[in-house]
Amino acid sequence: MTGAPNVLFFGRAGCFRSDAALTHIQALGFQVEVVISSTSGEPLPAWVYQWCGDWIFCFRSYYILPDSVIASAKTGAINFHPGPSNARGRGCLNFALYEGAKEYGVTTHIIEAEVDSGPIIRCDLFPIFPGDDVDSLLQRTHHQLLSSFYDIVSGIRCAGRAYVDELLQTCDVTWSGP
Repeated sequence: MTGAPNVLFFGRAGCFRSDAALTHIQALGFQVEVVISSTSGEPLPAWVYQWCGDWIFCFRSYYILPDSVIASAKTGAINFHPGPSNARGRGCLNFALYEGAKEYGVTTHIIEAEVDSGPIIRCDLFPIFPGDDVDSLLQRTHHQLLSSFYDIVSGIRCAGRAYVDELLQTCDVTWSGP
């Protein structure tokens, strides 16, 4: 491993999986600065606009990052999206259940200015069971999201940007749908 990269971590208040994600990156030895969101539409803390470091990791955060913040991550900015690549934005789990989808998933992607549009690093799919409802599917989605976070962030800590570039080269998934 090389020196400890500096990370700006965005998580969600009251979310034990956001807490677990943060604990994981700290245990890996990243230097971490943390921003926790409580609700949609709240303003970013002023200091975030002055931050400059290596990576941004967004895990269940309500914030939509402006270009200036995204650009402050010298190595990359990654979002862990709780939906498959054909379901951008919020509320996609409800649509999957309503439309009778057979599978659901989580998508890890590079953050770009347009929400859920950056190159996809990895998409992890799993079945929707006949008895699934919003709560059961949401729990499995968040479990998979955290598992994907552990895998990808651990790979980044071991191999840096080269790990992400390798995943980008081998991923054949693209965004689709509204």
